[in-house]
This record gives sequence, structure tokens and C-alpha cells, in this order.
Amino acid sequence: MKIKSQKGGVKVLVGILIVLILAAGALLAVKYLKGDKTGAFITLGDPSVYSTFMYTLPYIEAFGTETEVVPGIPSFCAAAAISKIPLTAWDEDLVIAPVRKNNAADLEKLLTEHENVVLMKPSTDSEALVSAIQASGRENSFVLVEKAGTKEQRLIREYQTLKEEPVPYLSLMILKSQKQ
Repeated sequence: MKIKSQKGGVKVLVGILIVLILAAGALLAVKYLKGDKTGAFITLGDPSVYSTFMYTLPYIEAFGTETEVVPGIPSFCAAAAISKIPLTAWDEDLVIAPVRKNNAADLEKLLTEHENVVLMKPSTDSEALVSAIQASGRENSFVLVEKAGTKEQRLIREYQTLKEEPVPYLSLMILKSQKQ
């Protein structure tokens, strides 16, 4: 096999590897659950929001295992409650989006065009995040919530702290409209 683009080829190989890992994990679970056994896949937040379980589910079901998905509290709802910040009010809009690598312009546009924004996975590109917050004038209207609902939970509301410290992996950010 000849791969023309190393970057594209690596992405394909990583994708294949991920599928194999998910299928292998599903097969192990299915083998363990044979007979009258019951199992659970514990996830943080709600299983339908950025959860590895939803990637695994089709493979588990493909092996004929009966499944049930139990909803949880989405991390952004927990973070809003912890921060005592409404996600949206009256006729305001709300957008929930992931932070993607090398997408600073899109991030800035998102913060400029919407009143209330929840950014999932902000550690993906913290430099773009800090830049977009400043460009949109939201330095005083955000909260970064790290490890919501755990003993290690932490809230960061200071822009300077956000600029100086690395954004943790298990975090999200709520950005509010300036008109509040």
C-alpha cells in the first residue's frame, strides 16, 4: 500500500486503530456478559455528550447484547449549577461547541455571533481560546470549570489566570453575553 500524504495516511491508520480498539473492547464486554450477567459502562456526565460509550455502543449491540442507555447530567448543566450561572435566559441563544485545534478564527466568530456559549474540550487549543476571549471582549464574562462535581473541582473566572495556567483536560467553559 502506498500512502501519498503522510498526514492523511496517519489519520486513516489512527481511525482504523480506534475502530479495532472499540470493537475489541466491545467483544470483551460481550463475552463477560454472557448468560444472566449484567454490566454497566460508567461515564462522566451524560453518555450522549462526548462519551466513549456512544462510540462503543454499536459494537456491543452488533454482537447481539441487549443494552439500555441511562441519561446523566450533562457536564455543562452541572457546571452552570455549580457556577450559579444560567446557561440562557429569555430569548438568548445558547451554543455548545467543541474547541478544535487550529481553529482560532472559527472560535472568535462563535464568541462574537452568539450570546451564550459553552465550549467543550477547551484544553484542545488554549492559546486560541485565550485569544478569542480577548478579541470578543469576554475577559470578564466567563467561567472555566475543571472536574465539575468532583472533590478536585475548580472554577476559574480570572482572565489572567486563564492566560497563565494550562487549561486542564477535564474542563469546560461557559461564556456569557456582555449585556447581562
